[in-house]
This record gives sequence, C-alpha cells and structure tokens, in this order.
Amino acid sequence: MIRGVFVYGALLAVTLGASYYRWTHEPDKALEGKVVVLQGEPDTLDKITWKGKDDEAVIEKKKDDKGDYFWVTYTKYEKQKPDAKDAKAQSGSGSGSGAELAASGSGSGSGATSEEKGEPVVSNFKSGKAATDLFAGMSPLFAVRKLEDVTPDKLKTIELDNPVEHVILDRKGKTTDIELGGESYGTKDRYARIAGTNDIYLIDDEVIRSLKFARTRLPDRDLFPFETPKIDTAVVGDGTSSITLTQKNRDDKDKATWVPADAPDDASAQYKTWMDKFLKAKGSSYVNDADVPKDLDLRFQVTLTGEGSSPETVEVYQAGDAGDWYAKSGYTRGYVKMLKSTTSGLAEDVGSLIGDASKP
Repeated sequence: MIRGVFVYGALLAVTLGASYYRWTHEPDKALEGKVVVLQGEPDTLDKITWKGKDDEAVIEKKKDDKGDYFWVTYTKYEKQKPDAKDAKAQSGSGSGSGAELAASGSGSGSGATSEEKGEPVVSNFKSGKAATDLFAGMSPLFAVRKLEDVTPDKLKTIELDNPVEHVILDRKGKTTDIELGGESYGTKDRYARIAGTNDIYLIDDEVIRSLKFARTRLPDRDLFPFETPKIDTAVVGDGTSSITLTQKNRDDKDKATWVPADAPDDASAQYKTWMDKFLKAKGSSYVNDADVPKDLDLRFQVTLTGEGSSPETVEVYQAGDAGDWYAKSGYTRGYVKMLKSTTSGLAEDVGSLIGDASKP
C-alpha cells in the first residue's frame, strides 16, 4: 500500500515537472512557423521613427487628462527651385564640382545632409487605429524569411550596402535601428537588416507601409471617439441657444433616428438628416498651432454623450465670414480643417434645427 502511494507520487511529480518544463521552454504556438526579428509587446514600445530619403516621421505615445493617444511629428524636406540667377551660376560652375556631385547624390556616404534634403516643412497630427495597428505590427516584428550567407555583391543587389531608409524602435530605453533595402521582386516586401549585425530579413511590406506614407495613412480624421450606435444624446448649440436630441432605436441601424429629448414623438426627418451628416463629417487635415487663424468665429457646437463615457464636445469655427472651416475637440487635441461644402451646410441648418421656440 505504501509502495503504491510512492509510485503514484513519483508519477505525479514527473507529470508536473514535464508540464512546467513545457510551459517554460516550449515556444508560443502563435510564433511557430514564423521568423521573429524582434520580440516585444505593443505596450512596451514607446516610439517609432521613420527616416526616409526626403521625409521623417516620429510616432510617440502620449497621455493627458483625456487618456492615452498617439502623436505624430512629420517632416517633409522640400527642395527649393533655384531662381534664374542661381541656375545661371550653377550652369557656369563647370562639371564635376563637389557641389554638383552632392546635389546629384553621387559618391559614397551615410546619407544626404540637411542642405541636400531641402527645406524642412513640419506638420503635427494625432493618430488613432492606424498607429495602434502599427505598434502591434512591430510587437513582435516578424519576417517572411531570414537570408543566410549574403555576399557583398548580394548586399548591393538588395540595396543594403548603403541604406537610405530606416525604421527606429525605442522600447523601454533601448533603441533598435532597422535598415531597409530594396523590394523583393514580385511582392514588394522589403529587405531589412538590424544595424550593427549581419542579420538580414525579408519583411512584409504591409508592416511598414503606413510609416512610408505616414502623412496620408496615419492621421486620425475622426472628431470624437464614439461609434454612432453607442451615442445616447447630442446637444446642438449655436452659441446662444441649443436643442437636446436623443437617439432612438440606436441598436437597429435601419430604424435608428434622432428626436428632441422634450418631444420624443416628433418624427421630423430634419433631426436625423442633420445628425447623420454631422456624424459622418471628418477632418481633412490637422493644423499646426502657429497656423491657426486668429479670426475664428464659433458657428456651432455639438456635445455627444456616449454609452458609459464622458461627454465629448466638438466645436466648429469659421475664419471670418467667408473663410475656411475648422473643428476642435478634446479627442482631436488640436484644430483640424474641415471640408467647406459639408461644414457650411451644417452651419446653415443649425438655426432651423434648434428652432425659434428654444431661443431665450
């Protein structure tokens, strides 16, 4: 009897030991069959920097009283066209000069100087889901495959002998520079190398595409954080008066509509038409603080209350009586430019939406 207890005890110990070993030593099933370039979790990645031939983008995690968000600083280096006098001076300078070689990009070197890149034009904007997906795609960073025994000739062929594009990851105080080479024939996947090593990989182009086209792919053009079915009420005002609207049947896309909170049986289509138009409005571009017009006039504002969330107020402005349109909210963290046709129509209809009866 005692012997049996010992036998079962020994078997149990072996089983537990094997389980522990597998738990601590076996690879994650999600990583099996994949080539891992860099390990890491999205929440440990602090910043991603793109360095291209004529542009740079820095995507950083930030936090304020509204919560966490991603902020992008994008720099485009624009070469100025020489005037007639400069062009004449250049044409008479002779061939093969150092200036000409620098301008044409000839010779070796680690990259173009700031003068060769051109005049920096900086823009800032908030990013949303695109940045979230980007950080997730880098954490972990996978490769299609790893290249072995790359000769110097092969290195030149895949354009990693003198790379001009880089993806730089800052994770918990450690910086990793990923040098990018040319595209793989037929797939557009990119050859890449961890700087300072001989580790060369082929990375799916989709992982870095939003970085390469950061100016158009990364901006968050939404004005508020709520999905339409999650919105309970909307308070629409013009600065002197307002109306509170309630969304009825918000769980049914076909039957959802908007009605005055104090007149829930009012089935007038104007409320639904105006709200549908407003909720679909997007910012066209972010505006740097220094470029915000000084003569902005508030035309209308909408305060949305989402399910279980704090209210969000979107303020809509116009520069003067006939200027451009802008919007700002806590969610956008800054001013965004709006499409004139859509926004001016909303502003024109605010008065009739609120109605004379609600005016004090």
